[in-house]
Amino acid sequence: MKHFLSILLAASLMVCLALAAGCAAKTPVHPGGERDLSRFVTNLFSAVDQVKSFQVPEGLAINDGVSEYIAGKMEERKITYEATGSELEDYGIQVTLTGAEELGTDLKSRRFSVTVSFHYKNLESVDSGYGREVELLYRTDQEGGVTVVGVRVLGILDGYDAYLYENLDTEGAIELTDAQWVRDRAGQYISEAAASAGK
Repeated sequence: MKHFLSILLAASLMVCLALAAGCAAKTPVHPGGERDLSRFVTNLFSAVDQVKSFQVPEGLAINDGVSEYIAGKMEERKITYEATGSELEDYGIQVTLTGAEELGTDLKSRRFSVTVSFHYKNLESVDSGYGREVELLYRTDQEGGVTVVGVRVLGILDGYDAYLYENLDTEGAIELTDAQWVRDRAGQYISEAAASAGK
């Protein structure tokens, strides 16, 4: 009887493995994808705040406009830190999904709440931080790939975002597909920030 049960158990296990392999073969697997949009937000804020390399999570892609936006924010923050002698310690970040919207057949929106905590080096007794709401616009292709095409910090904007989105509806998001517009706008702000820091 024990021998029979062992055979039956082994056969059942083989059937389950075969079914699982068949399902995996039929379903394209994209590591990350939509699930990693929150990691994208975490990496974005961490890279900008700490002026360190930004990593696009595996399974996601970004367009040129988003790339220029991130590079501009990092350059502006670097100028600010150099001018003020600021350095962050004990950096922590929490990202929570707060909203999702379908904007078309392939365009989607996800909103995240971001809470950042840190303190400044040599000012350990002064805790600091901030909270933001950020919206990502992204497109999905037929194979399930995800490309972030827009980033928008909502509500309280920092100076860079306020300048970049000047004369735009603050309630809506825009696609950062026009890399030249983003580059020009970012360049103007960074030049002004560098000039102010040099005074």
